[in-house]
Formats: sequence, structure tokens, C-alpha cells
Amino acid sequence: RMKEMAELVRTAMKVCVVYNPASLTGNSIFMLKHLLGVINKIPTMECGAIPAVPFTNSLGAMDMGILPDYYPGGISSSDSVKIDQIWGDGSSLKSKGLSALEMINKAESGELKALLIYRNNPVIDFPDRKRVESALKKLSLLVVHDMMETETSVLATTVLPSNGPGYDEGTTTNIGGRVQYRKRGLKTNNSPDWKIISKMINSLSEKPIEYLTSFSVTEELSQTVPGYSEISKKSIKREGKNREKIESENGVVPELGKIESSGQGLKLRIAEQLFAKDKILDASSPLAHHFLPSTLCLHEKDALKLDLSNGDQAILEANGVEVKAIVEVSNRCNPGAVIVPRVSDDQGLLRLARSCSVNWVEVKKA
Repeated sequence: RMKEMAELVRTAMKVCVVYNPASLTGNSIFMLKHLLGVINKIPTMECGAIPAVPFTNSLGAMDMGILPDYYPGGISSSDSVKIDQIWGDGSSLKSKGLSALEMINKAESGELKALLIYRNNPVIDFPDRKRVESALKKLSLLVVHDMMETETSVLATTVLPSNGPGYDEGTTTNIGGRVQYRKRGLKTNNSPDWKIISKMINSLSEKPIEYLTSFSVTEELSQTVPGYSEISKKSIKREGKNREKIESENGVVPELGKIESSGQGLKLRIAEQLFAKDKILDASSPLAHHFLPSTLCLHEKDALKLDLSNGDQAILEANGVEVKAIVEVSNRCNPGAVIVPRVSDDQGLLRLARSCSVNWVEVKKA
């Protein structure tokens, strides 16, 4: 199948890759970027990519410096000269920040004492729920800023209310780099998120800030974030406006860390289904039959070895956890691997996985 795909790419004049970055594990994202770069160098071909990101404004968040090794505007955290030039002397940090999973690791070891979580639910969304819960409970201070009660917010020392997307006003940067005017559809007397965050900044910072509206924040971004100099309420109000192109470097493909495993069983791949969350309906709901059961996709060679056929019920076992699934024999995955789509928080699927690049599972007939 890979040879067939390579031949299709080679003979095509135009190539567009649509992918879900949230489902890429290990060094997959780096390999994909390098592959696209190689294809793009072929003079007779046009190559593009569309990341089907699961969250609105994901690119905008990255532009604002949410990535652990980048400052706003895609400035590498290692470029101290440029950082000090844009934001003033002493603005560069001695080391890069932490990824979300690294924060959980630091909380677990006791090195991280306080954490602010904004509209996120790591207890459900991260691998190994029990481990994440245990790590968050070790924090001296856990602040959760969210619009509803979640499995994470119930662990919080302090919960800050968020009005939700219907009340948000400001800007959204789509995946193509176009900044659009986001106008609120609902009104409330509760403080908007930007006001709550501003109060926190003023309590912690030596330099107080005074924002009159959400677009006061936009005005500051246009002055301090590379790529956003022409963005204002006026310039985006009717049709939006493309931000300036931000240069980035792919760097080198990182090596995979060593995995403590005997290598027995099959390699697990959890396929994220976009927008397949069951926050309202659960297993006790009269509409629960609408949810698909867990499906185990096996290559025909592995199915033959395990004596499994289409429709059989199988058990996946790893890390002391068992998950039942219905077998689907296809060539969707390579021999030696297994794909299980995640369709519900109640599957318990993430408990099979650990926060490493490859997870091994034992598969047997139920």
C-alpha cells in the first residue's frame, strides 16, 4: 500500500495532505513535515497540507507562544538576541518551557507546585487517567478556568468561571493564517475571560496593564507579536485579514526514546475521531445505542495468527487494563499494529496507553 501511495504521489501534479495533528505520535509530525518538504522541492509538483486541528484557534494559540520551545510569532526560545530585541532586555528565558505532558510528569515528581489549566480536561484527554489524577492532587495549587464542571475541575483548589465560546469576542486565526473577527452572540453580566486573566496578570506582574476592551488586547498584539502588525479591529471587521507569513524551521527529526517493553504483542494506535465526545450522553442514556462499540482494526495476517474474524469480540490488555472491542479485519494498518478508534470517554482506551511514542498491547479472543 505504501508503494502504491508513493507511486500516486510521484505521478501527481498536485498533492494535498489532510491530517489530524492530534493523532500523530512520537516523531510522526516531524517525519510528515520533512516528507512535505521533499515533495515541495520537486519542480513539477505543487504540494500543500491542511491540518484538521480538533480545536478552534489552534494556530492563533501557537502564534501567541503556547508551544514550549517558541515565543509569540514563531520565535525560537533559543534565539535570545531576537527575543530581547523584540520584547526588551532580559525577556529571554534560560531554558524552554514544558509541554503539557511534561507538566504532568513534573507535578508527579513534586517539582511543579502550581498549575493553571484553561478550558481543558487532562484527566480525560491525557493517557493514564489514574496517573494524571494522582499527579494533579500533588500540586499545592491547581486553578481550573472552565465553563463547566469537569473531571479536572473537581480536583481544583480554585475554579474560575468561563462564559464559553458564545460569549467570546475578539479574534480567531484560522489554519490558513487568516485572522477573523469573532463577535459574541450572547451577553452576560459575568466578567469575560480576558478581564479575569488581566486581573491575574496585574496581581503577579510588576507592570500593571489596563485593557478597556478585548480589542485593546488585539492592539497590543499588533505591536508586539511578529506577523500581526497589520491586524486591528478595523482591518478584520468585514472579511478578516491574513497575518504576515511567519518563517519556521523544521529542524532535525528527533530520535525515539527507548521503550521499556519486551516487544511482545501488537503496537497500539489510538485513532482520534474529531468531535466524538459524549459529554452529554453516557452509557445509561436511552440513546446510548447510537454510540459505536470499540472497534479493533487488525491486519489480515495478524487476525489469522490470533484466530480472529470479522465480528469477533476481542480483549486488548496492557498496563493491567482490559478493553473489549469488536474485530474488524482490514488492511487499514500494517502487520504487527492495531488501530482502535476513540469514540467515547467511557471506553477506557487511554488507560491502555502510556505517554510514550509506542505502546504494546496483548490481543486475545474474548
